[in-house]
Amino acid sequence: MRKLFFCRTILLNLALVVIVGNSLYAAELTPAPAAMGTIQGFKVKGVGDTISSPPASETVTLDGGNPVTANPYFHRNVSAGNHTVSVTVPSGWTVGYTLCYNSTACHNNTPVKGSIVVVNVPANGYADLWWHYTPPTPTGTISASPNTSTILAGLKNLYSPSVITFQGVKKMWLGGWLTDADVGPDKIYYSELLGDTWTRPQEVFKKDGFHVNDPSIIQPPSSDGVNRANWLYMYYTALDNTSAASATEMVKRNVVGLASSVDGGKTWTDHGIVINEANGIDSTGAWSPSAIVVGNEIWVYFHTNESAPRILRTRFNLNGFQRISTAQVTMPFSPSCSPYCISNVDVSREGSHYVMFANTADLKNIVRFVSTDGITWTIDSQTTSGYLLRDNSAMLLTPHKENINGASYKVYYGYDTGAGSQSIRIGEYEIQNSPVSPASAPPKFTTNDRIKTTATLNVRSSGAIAAEKLGTQLLGSKGTVKLGPVSADGYAWWYVDYDTGVDGWSAGEYMEKGSAITPTPTPTAPPVTTPPTGSISASPNPCTISTGATTCTSNITWSTTNAPNAEVTVSNPDGTEKQVFAATAPSRSNVAAPWIKSSGALFKLKSQPGGTVLDQILVTGMSGGQTPPSPSAPEADVTADKTAVPQAAIVMVKWCGGDGHPCAGATTCTLKQNGTAIKYGTSGTWQAAPIAKTDFDLVCTNAAGVTATDRVTINVSGFLTSPVVNAGSAHTLTLDAPHIHTGATATDADGDLSTYRWVIACPNDIYPCAGNITNQSGTLAGSSATIPLMYTPLINGPYNLQLIVTDASGRTSIRYVTDATLAPAPPPPVLPVVTLTVTPSSALQGQANAFAVTWNVTGGTATAANDWIGMFKAGSVNQNYEDEYHYTNGQTAGTVSFTAPTLAGDYEFRYLPRDGYVDVARSNRVSVASTPSPPPPPAPAPAPPPPLPPPPPLTTLSVTPASLVQGQGSFTVTWNAAGVTRSPYDWIGMFKVGDANQNYGQWFYTDGQASGTKSFSSAVTPGEYKFRYLLDDGYTDVGQSSKVTVTAGTALLPASSLVRVAVRPSRREAKRYAALLSTLQDVLKQLENLVSEKREFRNSQ
Repeated sequence: MRKLFFCRTILLNLALVVIVGNSLYAAELTPAPAAMGTIQGFKVKGVGDTISSPPASETVTLDGGNPVTANPYFHRNVSAGNHTVSVTVPSGWTVGYTLCYNSTACHNNTPVKGSIVVVNVPANGYADLWWHYTPPTPTGTISASPNTSTILAGLKNLYSPSVITFQGVKKMWLGGWLTDADVGPDKIYYSELLGDTWTRPQEVFKKDGFHVNDPSIIQPPSSDGVNRANWLYMYYTALDNTSAASATEMVKRNVVGLASSVDGGKTWTDHGIVINEANGIDSTGAWSPSAIVVGNEIWVYFHTNESAPRILRTRFNLNGFQRISTAQVTMPFSPSCSPYCISNVDVSREGSHYVMFANTADLKNIVRFVSTDGITWTIDSQTTSGYLLRDNSAMLLTPHKENINGASYKVYYGYDTGAGSQSIRIGEYEIQNSPVSPASAPPKFTTNDRIKTTATLNVRSSGAIAAEKLGTQLLGSKGTVKLGPVSADGYAWWYVDYDTGVDGWSAGEYMEKGSAITPTPTPTAPPVTTPPTGSISASPNPCTISTGATTCTSNITWSTTNAPNAEVTVSNPDGTEKQVFAATAPSRSNVAAPWIKSSGALFKLKSQPGGTVLDQILVTGMSGGQTPPSPSAPEADVTADKTAVPQAAIVMVKWCGGDGHPCAGATTCTLKQNGTAIKYGTSGTWQAAPIAKTDFDLVCTNAAGVTATDRVTINVSGFLTSPVVNAGSAHTLTLDAPHIHTGATATDADGDLSTYRWVIACPNDIYPCAGNITNQSGTLAGSSATIPLMYTPLINGPYNLQLIVTDASGRTSIRYVTDATLAPAPPPPVLPVVTLTVTPSSALQGQANAFAVTWNVTGGTATAANDWIGMFKAGSVNQNYEDEYHYTNGQTAGTVSFTAPTLAGDYEFRYLPRDGYVDVARSNRVSVASTPSPPPPPAPAPAPPPPLPPPPPLTTLSVTPASLVQGQGSFTVTWNAAGVTRSPYDWIGMFKVGDANQNYGQWFYTDGQASGTKSFSSAVTPGEYKFRYLLDDGYTDVGQSSKVTVTAGTALLPASSLVRVAVRPSRREAKRYAALLSTLQDVLKQLENLVSEKREFRNSQ
């Protein structure tokens, strides 16, 4: 082979960089003072970086105060350690969070649901906390069961219907095999509705070397100024035949292609693959596309080639192939695939929201989801867990929704029972559309409502199933609502101050209103900068019950710090019958409690209504002369899985077993880290990453107010630092030229550099954009390293580079740099002007050194070592050269010898620059004759041959202009054939330079005219063309025009005008058949007359 053809496949990871105003919000901040850190982040809509209102204006608070409404928000100079961060939630919305430490790389993960989170702020670092909001769920009510029917039957393996009504005709495209004879690579078929019947599907699209299936058809709009009134786009799944032959590869290598049509979808022009295995998020490919038009964009949804597929969405410009961005959508069960995984999605608009239909993993169910933004999806509340259609015996394949009117739609799907044939069915539904954001029903409870549980109920640290379980409350437990509701996981969560046991968030669906209790004021707490503390005492305790009396008086005294809304409650010792003793009372002295019984009363001092218990005391009464009992202390037990660790290593702390069983006798327990309360509950666990010696103290109190403590100390060794990274300065690039990005370095005071990785973000999100990438990732060692990156830019624009360095302790630093300015590409070279001559004019088959070919470059400025001279059969295209060819090695003149081919015929030699297939010179023709056989015996001299007829005179053809952009204008061809014996069937055609006369594109008959003018469209494949005059419906040309050039344009063009090999109809043959038909009709008429005359003769007899 003279040439090697190759393709470049580049797998790039896309880094998320958010730009706010003119500043870059990235992973590096100015170091805070020692032992301090920063909490920062965004409030966004869905997963990703969609900033909109109302989420952007919600309030973030730190430790119950310091409200911030800015977006992005910052809490700076926060002490290292644990802090509680919360955010407000608009009515009807839900929220979750993603949290990274010293990194911004986690925010495309699935958020943890909840509006409150404890953040362990790293010293001299930052916690990157993003709040992801989900808007209210749109609803639709199914008011009738589906009426299913079969519309196409007896199909070998056809499914994945796509239906639209285009120019008044309802049309359907399907993928697979129609009959047994079609078994092989999948193809696309077409059917249309005639009356009430769908026509038999016909093959309309296939792709050499690939299976093609899952068509999604749309009509692109003309809103960008390009007239697409007659256009259709088809996005389809493509799988190469090699991968399709492997059971493992066929589910890993699917990609998405694009084709267009201008005849209503009966013929298609393929535009190649538009979503590769590198799909814009990762390398998991793209399968089963679903396209919709949204404004001036096309959104294509698809699932990945994974066992637990994810759903992605790519946005394209209206030309159909220029990608804007790709994002992963948020499904209600991601990433666990519970209760099911989905695939084969079909997305459409329904009023002001979006609707998604999809298959479950077993392909026996069709499910329905809804969304207001096309990214965050929820299960349709009007269906059972989203199920729309279910079948236990057949597969319901690749659903497609067709909107009928405002109150109904149809669902098309493949129906496969496994019996060897398939059918296409329709399920028709009647629906009533509800507003996207219906008026909310009144909440079930309000603040300070008394409740009672209707089942044994979990109590959690925040309003979400994923939140930590603090304990349980038994059936019939009572308490007071303090906060809520928070909507998450299908429940309305309320914070309840239970009369006994642990307090926290519980699902309101398992609670009902209980009996009233003295109302508790709910003042708004001011910002709190340090944790509240307090103590409570009673005197006397016990108090003395006089003879004949049942109660006595004790004076209660308490004081607090940083608790202006402190509250004191009183209840029975077991926590029942709890009431407010004093509200909004940070401190009081000698408040009389004249109703103390011998059974006692339990007083609790809380930081605020519903807040933490700061202290408590059991006050009892005794009869005169009775000796007070000595209360026993409760159990307190705290442990850690490691007590000596390096800095920032993970430690798991457990108290009271950490298994839900409280320490004996304890009614409340508080876990403190270096004196600061961080966790409450009679049993639990806590994960920490201490950076210095840390004490964990557990303080447990029983109903009598007696406390017990326990401590575990974590000793920390070493001092670990994060790598210091420099990504280098911005560089200037040259298009298609290898570039080494120098200047990037990393240092680490710990001497434990470990790995590095470069991420290249392509200009305008167009992939691939770089080739020959080396040193993109690797290992490091020691305390310093130089980290160069080599790549070749393939497109114009800024290249945003991200350097990520990690040390052996797992600490990561990131820096960004932009190689932004591209030097202009060098101007195209001027092709050489060459003369080419050959001697002799003939030779015998296989004759060595038969022809001497001389070239001479007489003009132009560009010759190259890979300019070449080849031998071609006369009339062949430049790609079909003979086995022998010679490079010129950049010489402007010279002579080379060629051996005669082994096949007789006419040949010529051509000069082609730069290893290409466009010639700039051709030689005179030479002939190669068969090797002569021994002469036969002498024979009489033959009569002289008749003289050859003179060659036909040439016509003249001229054309203007010499060059056009594809699809923008027409060529005007003028001919003069006055000296030619003309025929009405003489014709003029448009040919690619070098193509045979049978390979033509646009053409027309001259109708025998001696001269005239005709226009030819430029909507053809870019390249060089000539116009030729051909005689009498044949393929002999007697005139050619000069060359014209068509250059590539920006608009996606249909296939109707592309030059192609075709069979041109012959007018002469048509007239001949018409004359024959006329003669047959005359004969039949005469026979009919004879029969008639014979009947009349018989009747006259």
